[in-house]
Amino acid sequence: MRRDCITYLLFGQLLTLLLSGCAVSVAADGIATQTKRVLSITGLIDDGFYVRFAVGYGPLKDTKGSCTKFEPLAGLWVPRDQMLYYDVVSSNGEYTVQLPLSAIPPGECEWRPYMISYANSETHKFSTYLSLIAIDNPNGQRATSITYWCPKPVVFCSGNAASLRRSVTKDQASLEVNFLAAPSAH
Repeated sequence: MRRDCITYLLFGQLLTLLLSGCAVSVAADGIATQTKRVLSITGLIDDGFYVRFAVGYGPLKDTKGSCTKFEPLAGLWVPRDQMLYYDVVSSNGEYTVQLPLSAIPPGECEWRPYMISYANSETHKFSTYLSLIAIDNPNGQRATSITYWCPKPVVFCSGNAASLRRSVTKDQASLEVNFLAAPSAH
């Protein structure tokens, strides 16, 4: 009887994970594990520019305390977002960085990556992160290449404004993002 309950419980958990859209594999011991998802970002970057990417994770559940936090000035419970940061190392004007999109396990809050942001600098000091692209946005169009033109000194890069309406799709493995010196900076 107890064995049947455990079997049904494990089956129910696997079914819940599959229906939620999370990629799942089952190890030899029968325990469900999340499939690793990585987005490879490559591109061109002019000398003197440094870039750091951030992957934003948000909870799907709104459990007070663990998945949300109370903002006293607004008087509201808001999602407890998490950001993971990845430095870019360039060589000869090119870079590649691997962004794990499954670095935070779903857990009780059902964490999901929702956005990739970037910050650029000439000094390796990153303070302001700007939205680059959505992740798994059902209304977004798939993006494959984004180019930003950056002045020197770097204050703000301009580029494909439409990239904010695009998305990295569930089956997408790579994205090209270029950070180039603005023509007036040459």
